[in-house]
Amino acid sequence: MYRRVSGTKGLEGEWQGESLQASNGQGSVIVVEADGSDGLAFTLEGFNASVKARLDGRDYPFTGPMFPPNYTAALKCIDARTLQFDEKQAGKPTFTRRLQLSPDSKTLHMTYTAADGTKPFADVVYER
Repeated sequence: MYRRVSGTKGLEGEWQGESLQASNGQGSVIVVEADGSDGLAFTLEGFNASVKARLDGRDYPFTGPMFPPNYTAALKCIDARTLQFDEKQAGKPTFTRRLQLSPDSKTLHMTYTAADGTKPFADVVYER
């Protein structure tokens, strides 16, 4: 199960995973921060990875040792509580990551779906 460590409303804040761990033994922590007027910065602390993207559907690079060169994400807003990352490796779609915040802002549900649209291959829940 995952819980919110900081922040009170919306997606911004720190989300701590207690069951998923990085290879260095640290728990899965996602920090979400505003980046300008229409962007967000996502940091995966235990994995030493991040991406800063605007909500414009354009490709932005991931950084960190767990991502190969030319790995990108296009971020778009689906609705008031849902964001979607369309991730690519060297321009070729790899998978879609969808983040959905519960109506009470206490749970963050993250679903990964293969690029070909097949059923989700990972389903992660972060709880406040």
